[in-house]
Amino acid sequence: MSELDHKVDAWCEQIHVDRCWYRSKDSVAELKDHLYSEIERLQAEQGMDDEAAFAAATARLGDMRDLEREFSKNRGWLGRLSRNLAMSECGISKKERRMRKMNALIWAALILASAIVLNTADASDAYSFLLIAIFIPLWFASDQVVRRAMRKQSPA
Repeated sequence: MSELDHKVDAWCEQIHVDRCWYRSKDSVAELKDHLYSEIERLQAEQGMDDEAAFAAATARLGDMRDLEREFSKNRGWLGRLSRNLAMSECGISKKERRMRKMNALIWAALILASAIVLNTADASDAYSFLLIAIFIPLWFASDQVVRRAMRKQSPA
């Protein structure tokens, strides 16, 4: 391991010392990746040596508050939800994928049919919003139920 690698590891450890509530392999790897990318950019553009590029890169990445603000973007409920949805198709069986698609199609048909009924009945926007505010969480909950049921059926 080079001296630069040791410095990067030590810097990432120092950053995470008091912030262990979001420490994970992914967050450490992401932080290291950003730091190495910045070091490589500085070396390529300005011809800096390892030590100077490391110092400039850590200064450019910002202080603890800046880094915490960046990490908090991905730690919120919306960040976790989008990450889970993006990873949800990885490693699932064809049967589970088919069940989840059917569940989504049923809910989409229900929402579409309800929207058509509300549109022809000249319902107010409040009813439309209420419909969406109820149906979408119910769809998400039913998707979770399907996932759990499929996991129980699959051999462990």
